[in-house]
Amino acid sequence: MSTLSIQPELCRPLSNFRLPKAVLRQEQKLLELDELIKKSQLDLEFLNRCQSEPSLQIHRPQTILFHLKLILLQRVYPRSDRDFEILVSRSEAMHQFLGISRLDDCSVRPPSRSTISRAREMFPAELIEKFNQRITELALQLQFSDVSGCAQEAPQIEVWTDSTAIEPNAHYPVDWILLADAVRSFVRKIRTIRKSGLAPLRIMSAAKKWQSKMNHLAIAFRSIQRKKASQQKEKEIKKCFREILNLTRLAKRGMLNVRDHLDKNRATTRWSEAHVQRVLGAVDKLLSNLQAAEKQAVERILKGEQTPNDEKLLSLYEEDMRVIHRGKAGKSIEYGNSLRVSENQHGLIVDWSYYQEKAPNDSKQLPEVLESVSRNYGPVSAICADRQFDSPENRELLAEREIINAVCPRSVPAMKEILKDKDIRSRLKRRASTEALIATIKNVYLKGKIRAKGFTSQLRLIGQAIMTHNLKKLLSFTFSKRSQIPKPLAA
Repeated sequence: MSTLSIQPELCRPLSNFRLPKAVLRQEQKLLELDELIKKSQLDLEFLNRCQSEPSLQIHRPQTILFHLKLILLQRVYPRSDRDFEILVSRSEAMHQFLGISRLDDCSVRPPSRSTISRAREMFPAELIEKFNQRITELALQLQFSDVSGCAQEAPQIEVWTDSTAIEPNAHYPVDWILLADAVRSFVRKIRTIRKSGLAPLRIMSAAKKWQSKMNHLAIAFRSIQRKKASQQKEKEIKKCFREILNLTRLAKRGMLNVRDHLDKNRATTRWSEAHVQRVLGAVDKLLSNLQAAEKQAVERILKGEQTPNDEKLLSLYEEDMRVIHRGKAGKSIEYGNSLRVSENQHGLIVDWSYYQEKAPNDSKQLPEVLESVSRNYGPVSAICADRQFDSPENRELLAEREIINAVCPRSVPAMKEILKDKDIRSRLKRRASTEALIATIKNVYLKGKIRAKGFTSQLRLIGQAIMTHNLKKLLSFTFSKRSQIPKPLAA
């Protein structure tokens, strides 16, 4: 693999305005993070990894690094694309971090909202994961080094692991609301197709009436549900639902006509062939999901039948959304996908997994954690987790490998027994920090609900958040050992 070199830009010094201390502190952190990336040569390593990706070979090295730093910035300052665009355009420190603050005063535009959106989708999830592993290796090399800077052989890693549910940016799944969503989506798709320059469509006025009538029916259906339980209420619910169902089927026929019209007359539009195919694919996907939603709603509302969780359609737009039984006191059932996060004793995320299908039981995930951490970073000396990870097989596995078992047992007497051990008790107390780490990933880096459509985009976004967390940890380790900024290992 050839080695790339890049010419560093000469940047203007920051303004001498008297800024608040908090702003100055944030600017200083950005400059230190930029210095760390350059001195540890993480930028060059990332460029070398990008050479193996065909989709990235067409970009210049400066463009790749610009988009990588843009991803890091948006995870450090999580905002919507529009708000983040405004924030970056007004910050000289961010311009210098991104490399768009030139000494020769060239007019370089700050990133726009579309550029920010493309940056999130630019790098594959596998590339981000490999780069994150390299960051973790450097952090472990620095953290487990002695005073002279020499790394210790085979550092013993202690692991704290936990799982959580990541909610997509979708509303609470309700059968009849899925039908209302479909009608509103049909109206938006028809409005979009009209803007393509296609021959005039007379259906737009009717589509507006569909949306208005669906809104009235949704309000009526919700008001009926608030009534006291009675036979009359059940009759009214079924009658109102039939009206919703008939209106949905009418809108579906109209959408099919518009879809066929666009397919036959695609040559007369202002869109490219790829754009037309993308719109047709989105319409076909929506129509396919609506057929499953209709069947599910009829079975559950009109026939009173139950649908297994594995067969439920929870969203027209997030097909990988699952029902998650976690048994929490305030939220026994959650909707989304399961995420498992494992950190070491220094707060570095050393293993994580985001499940597209229904996640296996937590107790079956513990061997995966041990195998992944041991393969990537070294032997595990201790592991701590909640009682969901406990099982007789796991206890035998940990005893066989001579790993300290700090997993909370399911049995109350056994729990009382292990709490007598001071070392186990301190590890269980440390487990609260893992809960805080998961809350930080969900509420800070991902802003509560993950703002990405589709499992692939969600996986990429979570990988970027974990990469940012580990890079900030590496920066904090560098503060404690300023003279030992990690260098890349010899090939």
